[in-house]
Amino acid sequence: EALRERAAPTIAVHGHVHFRDAVSDEHLLQIGVPALAEVPHELVVVDVQLGNELVVEMRTHTLDARVATTARAPAFAPADARWSYRGGSWR
Repeated sequence: EALRERAAPTIAVHGHVHFRDAVSDEHLLQIGVPALAEVPHELVVVDVQLGNELVVEMRTHTLDARVATTARAPAFAPADARWSYRGGSWR
């Protein structure tokens, strides 16, 4: 609740739920990443860019190419995504 009450743009990255997800609510952008230790061993890179606007890019990589074609992590968000913070909310 404290994160949602912040006036500044806020990014929360979490794991341990074993699936990929992303959700935004006004100032808060929450990105969930799957477990790296479990198949398909996804590594999520979050790139934060500061410029005229705040931009966040998420790219997902599978560490084992052999598993990339046979296994998929449960996901509620795309493997690659982009958000920008404008006008008081994430888009």
